[in-house]
Amino acid sequence: MNEGPHRGADEARAARRFWALQLIRVIGLALVLFGVVLLSRDASGEAYEGPVLMALGAFVFFIGPRFLARRWKSPDA
Repeated sequence: MNEGPHRGADEARAARRFWALQLIRVIGLALVLFGVVLLSRDASGEAYEGPVLMALGAFVFFIGPRFLARRWKSPDA
């Protein structure tokens, strides 16, 4: 473990980053679920909002946390 004078600051930053990743995942999941609701309410089959939101939500859920983690690992983060 990091036993230096910045231990508390490092742990606080790690906790903030962890919760930011979880928030990104929850937002992605919410977009997918909202897309499913829109898709299930459309009886005509002509709406495109549902599948678009589902695809966007899946992208945010899977790619968003990876993007942030990679950005935070860079030396200037």
